[in-house]
Amino acid sequence: MNNKITNTDINEFEEFLINKNKSRTTLDKYMRDIRRFQIFLSDNSYPISQDTANILRFLKMLITV
Repeated sequence: MNNKITNTDINEFEEFLINKNKSRTTLDKYMRDIRRFQIFLSDNSYPISQDTANILRFLKMLITV
């Protein structure tokens, strides 16, 4: 399991939200939050925990449903 969120992951998640007809406000908020989480994870001073890995698996599962 790759324990990071890639730009491709973010783009796929955004496309998923668009296809689910989410409002622009919802889309903006979700994308802001996921980008902040991506930045948080990219800071090497934070170890990747099992909880983080589970969150990433969940987010990736959302776009495949």
